[in-house]
Amino acid sequence: MISPIRSPSSSPRKRKRDSEADEIEIDVSAPEPPSKKALRQAKKQSQPSKPNPAPPAQKKPQEQPEKAQESDEDPPGGSTRSEHGIWIGNLAFKTDHNDLRVFFAANSIFEKNITRLHLPAPKGGGDKSQEQTLKRKPANQGFAYVDFDSASTLAQALKLTESLLAGRRLLIKDAKSFEGRPDKPQTGKSSGGNPPNKRIYVGNLGFDITQGELEQHFSKCGAVADVHVATFEDSGKCKGFAWVTFSDQEAASAAVQGWVMVEDESGDGEEQEAGPAKKRKKGRKWWVNRIKGRPVKAEFAESKSERYKKRFGKGGGGGKGRNGHYTETAEGVGSEIDYTLGSNEPSTV
Repeated sequence: MISPIRSPSSSPRKRKRDSEADEIEIDVSAPEPPSKKALRQAKKQSQPSKPNPAPPAQKKPQEQPEKAQESDEDPPGGSTRSEHGIWIGNLAFKTDHNDLRVFFAANSIFEKNITRLHLPAPKGGGDKSQEQTLKRKPANQGFAYVDFDSASTLAQALKLTESLLAGRRLLIKDAKSFEGRPDKPQTGKSSGGNPPNKRIYVGNLGFDITQGELEQHFSKCGAVADVHVATFEDSGKCKGFAWVTFSDQEAASAAVQGWVMVEDESGDGEEQEAGPAKKRKKGRKWWVNRIKGRPVKAEFAESKSERYKKRFGKGGGGGKGRNGHYTETAEGVGSEIDYTLGSNEPSTV
């Protein structure tokens, strides 16, 4: 006979053994035993207190002598600059003030003739690769300035150029002479090389840009007189560049630099109606160097007459116009006269 399977819930529970516990007697009048925290505090108090350690003695910086060498050390004669100074280049990084004094003394220029001796210290503590090569911090940046007390001493020092010091030929020049420096870039011309004028060239345009969108975009810079978009003959879409002509040169300059300051009026309309004293205007930059998320290139363009001379070698304005037509531009007017091939009658565009 098979016994039925019982679920765990229906299984009989184990009964705990009934053990008779011994009775514990508790004295209620006894004091409360100390806690663990109180025992730890009592243990600490019982131990003898250790004397407070003396603060560590401040070590004197060992780099102080090196810093003194890196500073603008001057001879006892004074530290004032004079009108007779030289610049010394191509110095070894290990050359210090004493090496320069010995060099000048060997060439009959003594310490009394030197009013100032300056070796600029390396920025940021010097290069680590130089420190590994020299096994010490570099003492200079490769050049120095020396001032003298008279013009005759200056002339004598200038004759020492190309002399050897620490295995390197020195380059000695007058401190006021700037010969050999590259010319500064002319600010009167743009990156394209054309002088500032009212007409600009705009590049990196999208193929879907239109003439109206360009005029609306650059209207923040100033009044737009004319917009010419280079288009494909078959589709009529933009080729990626255009020319924009403004009414004044300031507007064209703002378009080339990429931004223009506009007035931003803050405040509610009620405050503005109450009086002009409460009306506050703030200026902010309005960027025009991006069109539909694309960064555009803007630079001053050539005038139409100059462009025509370069292309055709003739005087006058204009050039080959739309649909293979030759156009002539009336200077100062901006209108174009269209001469259709095979026709003698001009038509104004």
